[in-house]
Amino acid sequence: MHRPIQHQDRDVPVEARRQTLHKLELMDRYWAAWLNILVAARRVHFCRARLWLVDGFAGSGLHISAFHPDGARLGTPAQAVHHALRLQQTHPDIHVTVHAVEVDPRLAARLGTTLRRMRGEAPDWVSVHVWPKDFAEMAQPILDEIVGPPDHAHSQGSREPHRHRSLWFLDPYSTELAYGTVAALQNADGCEVIVNLDLAGLWRLHGAADEDMPEERWRAQAAANNARLGRVFGGDIWATPTSGRTTAARFEELARRYADSFPGFEYRNVYPLRASGSQDRYMIHLSHAPAAVKAFQRAYTTALTVDTVAGGEALTASHRARAAEELFQRHRGQSVTIDELFDLGVGGYSRTQLAVIAREADDRGVATYDETARTICWLEERRPEVTLWSDR
Repeated sequence: MHRPIQHQDRDVPVEARRQTLHKLELMDRYWAAWLNILVAARRVHFCRARLWLVDGFAGSGLHISAFHPDGARLGTPAQAVHHALRLQQTHPDIHVTVHAVEVDPRLAARLGTTLRRMRGEAPDWVSVHVWPKDFAEMAQPILDEIVGPPDHAHSQGSREPHRHRSLWFLDPYSTELAYGTVAALQNADGCEVIVNLDLAGLWRLHGAADEDMPEERWRAQAAANNARLGRVFGGDIWATPTSGRTTAARFEELARRYADSFPGFEYRNVYPLRASGSQDRYMIHLSHAPAAVKAFQRAYTTALTVDTVAGGEALTASHRARAAEELFQRHRGQSVTIDELFDLGVGGYSRTQLAVIAREADDRGVATYDETARTICWLEERRPEVTLWSDR
């Protein structure tokens, strides 16, 4: 069995944090979708041999869970490594690098331990780098690595510039994501950026000075707060009154202003995360490709409706893991097909859902799944290889 996971930066189960849960479901789908879009691309003028995933505010890599059988769910940097490894296993000619930046040294140390256990086996492991530094300090060095002189052959067999592709996820804990840091990415070839913008937190700065203060101190605090807003928005676009009559409408307009302030990205879209207490966050998606827009919209909608009637056959990460563990306990040592499980009416799952659960079981080391034959060979014992939950 898995050893208990030592949890991290939050003691509240992720299921009680609706926005975080929505974000995790969305990014779990989009990391994979982005990688698969690029792998499947044909007749392109960029190099697919190397891909980059960047998490700029990475945290400790795990979120405590009341429903997941391991007691925790993967955070966004761990998701990135998981999907990178899966891609490399099926496409050995492609190499993925994951950069995770976390300014808190305590969280960065935990994150480093988690990601090292997930990156796979040498020599085919995912290149993982955990930086215990401020993202503003690391953004340019990472960008330099991506656009710098390549040390590999062009995937298209040409002499054209490599023009590498990268996906950046920026989810700051506070309001201090400097505008210039994001703006620099719009001028770099092949960057796609997702910003989790905390509009409620930002707006609380507006007029947040204590009116009971002496006037001089009040003015100084108000000026400081407004300066912080200016650093995030790159100017005073936040100060112009919005036309929205409700808080949600005002926040959406501010989110669109923020997105549109990066004209270097051809496609600029905003998506509200689920409401959660006093938090109002928008995912700002900045990209250059219509395929990315469609894939992100699909991931967003699925993440919003998963495990509901509107969500169709989609399953949450926790649901997939729980189902895989239950089937492992029931079918240890047996070989069964997807059709056989479906005919047995296992869990009321469809064939599509059973295939997803089978892939999850393979990832978790409790089965091997032959996707061509659609056959699951359930193991007697969990595979001893290095995983997130191994004791090594």
